[in-house]
Amino acid sequence: MDIIARAFELEAAVKKLCRRIRQFYYQVVLAGFDCPKCSGSLVMVADGLCSCKACGYEFDPTIEFQSCSHCGSKVRLKISRYFCSSCKQEIISKFLFDGRVYDRKYFAEKMKRSRQQKKNRREELRRKVIQYRSSGIQTEPANLSGMADLLIAIDGLTKGVKPNIPLPTEDGFDLNRYERHIQAQIGDFEINLRDLPPLHENKRKDLIWRFIAVIFLAHAGMVDIRQEGLDIMVTQNEIDRKRQTIPGDIEETDGFKRPVGRIET
Repeated sequence: MDIIARAFELEAAVKKLCRRIRQFYYQVVLAGFDCPKCSGSLVMVADGLCSCKACGYEFDPTIEFQSCSHCGSKVRLKISRYFCSSCKQEIISKFLFDGRVYDRKYFAEKMKRSRQQKKNRREELRRKVIQYRSSGIQTEPANLSGMADLLIAIDGLTKGVKPNIPLPTEDGFDLNRYERHIQAQIGDFEINLRDLPPLHENKRKDLIWRFIAVIFLAHAGMVDIRQEGLDIMVTQNEIDRKRQTIPGDIEETDGFKRPVGRIET
């Protein structure tokens, strides 16, 4: 014998019996009542809701036909229970089989209030974000005269590069010119920062300025950099590759032509 199959069959039979008992119960409790509008016969359509077969009028039979057993006052629904409107005694509905009725107006109002509260919280959060949002940062032009510590820190990068002339104290660094020069020389493949053509006769100073410029470009998302031992490998940022390349007048400014394979605008 297949016990599992018989168990499912028994469950289905019990559910069918419960439905028939529910229908029979409602037929019995509504048998002595007529529609308050047209005196037609009634049928239960849901828990706490009956309908007239003649005119289609729907109402709660507990509120319409049942009264308080203590004082005889009218019954009203509060949230999910019936109470006497006068003595506040809880009323057990005889028009319910095994279900539960909910006050639709009450829960609709609660949902509306909850949605409004969520909307108010979002608006308040948005106002706070706007209020505490910081203003744009104004950056000053690069001035290496006040960056002695930076020059010392990157001195290790230039070890082994002998300057042709002593490093002067004045600052002739043009950040924009070096940025344009680096962008004009790099492509889709990595290139060593040391292999970029110099713009200054002092190789040590030129390498330092190339390093500073490439740091600014990496911070701005224009290039990608990677350290490989004591070398800095530079390549064009993947997102920046999709944009138009630098105009040809940059070549004239730097005095160098672009590498072979770069797309001209």
